[in-house]
Amino acid sequence: MVLLILPAGCPAPATLSEVGSPPPAADVGGSATETRAPLPEVNPNDPRLQLLARAEKIVEAEHPRAVLVEARGTSADGTATTADDILTWRFLFTGDSETPGATTVVLEYAAGEFGEPELLTQRLVGTMHERLPRTMTLTTAIQFLRDAGHDDPFSQVVLRKPLTFPVPDEAFYIFTVGEQAVFVGTETGKVNVE
Repeated sequence: MVLLILPAGCPAPATLSEVGSPPPAADVGGSATETRAPLPEVNPNDPRLQLLARAEKIVEAEHPRAVLVEARGTSADGTATTADDILTWRFLFTGDSETPGATTVVLEYAAGEFGEPELLTQRLVGTMHERLPRTMTLTTAIQFLRDAGHDDPFSQVVLRKPLTFPVPDEAFYIFTVGEQAVFVGTETGKVNVE
């Protein structure tokens, strides 16, 4: 679960029911689809991976010890079927890698432009304070989602490594599909449903 206390007037991040926690093992209340083939090679020029890199550069210019730990994307009309439909992003950083969770830096991206980084003294909880991986593109995650039979549009996607026990071995693209949170592992390609 992500808990970020924001000052008045600042839009709140999604709630647990919108992004969920990683699902239990596949045989306990969820389903899993094993990867049938190795993950495709990651194109470093992928537009969403480039966006992550640009967000890091912007924030690190003002907060050199900040670490990007979560990226939350939505479409203009609330439904998406492809990576190109995700036009608005909120990037969350732990403000100081030497004191993880003490502060949070939020960077918004909308209409093709980044806002100004905002340093908050509120803690970001429920997310591992580890740099987001570049092991899978959003396009590939959507393909795994579709291959697992989830053909409906999604309203949101979050890339993060949830802080749970036991700690997961990988970060996830977490898609909100209707009332479900569907997790796609960035290292394994496994698809789990909460």
